Amino acid sequence: MLKIVILSIGNELLMGKTVNTNLTFLGEKLTELGYEVVANLVCRDKKDEISKMLDYSYSIASVVLCTGGLGPTDDDITRGAISEYFGRRLLFDDKIWTQISDVYVNYTGQIPPENNKAQALVPEGFNVFPNEVGTAPALYKVDGEKKIFLLPGVPSEMKFFMESLVLPEIKLISPPRKFYMKSVQMFGLPEALIAEKMENVTIKNGVNLAYLPQGGSVILRVYGDDFAGCDELLGVIKKKFSENIVGIGEQNLFASLHNKLVDSGLTFAMAESCTGGLFSSSVVNNSGSSAYFVGGVVSYSNEIKRDVLGVDEHLLQTKGAVSREVAEAMARGVANKFGANLAGTITGVAGPEGGSEEKPVGLVWFAIFHKGEVFSFSRNLKGDRSSIRTFASNFLVGKLLVYLNEKMR
Repeated sequence: MLKIVILSIGNELLMGKTVNTNLTFLGEKLTELGYEVVANLVCRDKKDEISKMLDYSYSIASVVLCTGGLGPTDDDITRGAISEYFGRRLLFDDKIWTQISDVYVNYTGQIPPENNKAQALVPEGFNVFPNEVGTAPALYKVDGEKKIFLLPGVPSEMKFFMESLVLPEIKLISPPRKFYMKSVQMFGLPEALIAEKMENVTIKNGVNLAYLPQGGSVILRVYGDDFAGCDELLGVIKKKFSENIVGIGEQNLFASLHNKLVDSGLTFAMAESCTGGLFSSSVVNNSGSSAYFVGGVVSYSNEIKRDVLGVDEHLLQTKGAVSREVAEAMARGVANKFGANLAGTITGVAGPEGGSEEKPVGLVWFAIFHKGEVFSFSRNLKGDRSSIRTFASNFLVGKLLVYLNEKMR
């Protein structure tokens, strides 16, 4: 089995200023094809540290995917570090410089500055793959025991090279192996309770089970080389948790809701308070959501709840915005406003201020309206403001999936 190390280079990654989304993309793509990612490493823009990381990488793998440090500025030292590690000179490539210049002029209308010439330097003996979505080319060396790909850290550029260069080359080195991997989306049970219910289940050699909490839901991932054994385990999971499974596959909860609503023929509207549009934004992240999503209201203030959604002023004054009664009134109001036959509501205290003994930070009320009927429920969520808002969105989408699964059986 081909073993691969992903090496991400950049001070900003270690400082927490940039989220390493490249790592997620690379790991997912390689795993789907049955390649084994044995380590994910991150290091600073320091030549000696890059060298140590490479020594370790080649002690456990034969291929290194390296991202970052190919820009034109002084802190982009990856080319130099790699050339020194392999004992090669850096050579200026006139053809690459012409390509970089043309791209720069087309994008900016200006002549590229001199420091961009650094992107045309190539370690002797390395191959060059032109960049069609940016300036820095990819550099790679696949002959010999130490195989390496140097990719820009810009996500759009990295993805271009992964699809057009890395995957085709890796498939030549080692053909993809057949690899079983299926995910089960669970809702309504915490990870610990799911694990407890799985304690007496025998997991065979060649079969693996991973527990992946997803902010209010849990994904059970079944994977391995034994296809029959994996199918058998998947069947056990489906039987044990039939009432808690809301989807099968790699998609997230909102993608599962999208598919369910497309199939249902329902129209959907949303009223949000503490989540501030987060739920609606997640809905429209799915292409084709216009087939069912008719509109939403961010009713952050009581005035909007009253004037736009038609929530009774007396309810707001006596029960408060964070209450069963107001959540249900919001659901009815947004359904009526948009003529939807399905609607959802979130209203709560996201914090860190605004809580009370009666309604503490983290208290969230939800409601679901469906063809004239409405029901509501609440949860006391833990975490910071961002976590509470995310958990609230995920909790409602999970409840909607459970509800729709029951109605559409």
